[in-house]
Amino acid sequence: MFIFSHYIKCFIQLQINVHNKHSLSELYHLYCFLINIVSLPIIRYNFLRGILMETIGTRIKNLRKKNNLTQEQLGNKLFFSGKTIFSWESNRTKPDLNTLRKLSVIFNTPINYLLYGDNETKTFENEIKIRLTKDEYLRILYEVSKVGTLINDVTQIDTYYILNSPNKWLRIRQVGNVSTLSYKEITEFNTEKYEVSIDNLDNLNHILSKLGFISQVTVSKKRITYQYNNYEFSFDNVENLGLFLEIEAIQSSNYDDLISITKNFSIDLNNIEEEKYCDLVMKQSL
Repeated sequence: MFIFSHYIKCFIQLQINVHNKHSLSELYHLYCFLINIVSLPIIRYNFLRGILMETIGTRIKNLRKKNNLTQEQLGNKLFFSGKTIFSWESNRTKPDLNTLRKLSVIFNTPINYLLYGDNETKTFENEIKIRLTKDEYLRILYEVSKVGTLINDVTQIDTYYILNSPNKWLRIRQVGNVSTLSYKEITEFNTEKYEVSIDNLDNLNHILSKLGFISQVTVSKKRITYQYNNYEFSFDNVENLGLFLEIEAIQSSNYDDLISITKNFSIDLNNIEEEKYCDLVMKQSL
């Protein structure tokens, strides 16, 4: 920038010496105009670079300072060290999705802002699963039962099949004599789910076997489901895993809405479970 300015000054001085018909005022305005031409792209570049270079780490840092928290104080809220917070803010590492969800609660900001840098709500997930203690399970079940409508109280046996992605699954669910086949795929912005009834379970198993699908794991659970507003609260007692609560939006929703509904029942979000039941059962068997 200094070099450009120096050459422009030399050019103007030359104009003054050679062409006296130019007034000093006119040449000064010419100087200002040329400086703006040179500096505007530089200023614009620096401005755009500041936007483009903004990361999850810089947003965490800005929100932390806005909330008057030190790195150690924020780390204590998340059960991490201050060094871990520093690592995020310096873009050396990134927090996982579960931690980002906790950060969105601490900072009272949409998770989409942490992920994408905007405050628009993007529909990318329509359910949340939380691991519960026995006391939490009984308390929340009682509170939801007072305001919600009982949908079912059943035992479910789910058989999962291996697919080529951790975000996709194929499942056969048995509830008494009724069986259904479900396919589910979770993407960054939404969840696709398809379900069909099965008339002949044995024939379906033969078809899946012929197509090369391999049974991965079976999960058995006792499920009590209530509907409250536009959400289904499923209280699960999963064999060999323990007690869980799944909250699922009946209609398309976003994560921030799910977080809001948990506050109605004082649900602890520190125990959000990211993994599917089938993955938890498989890990336990290793």
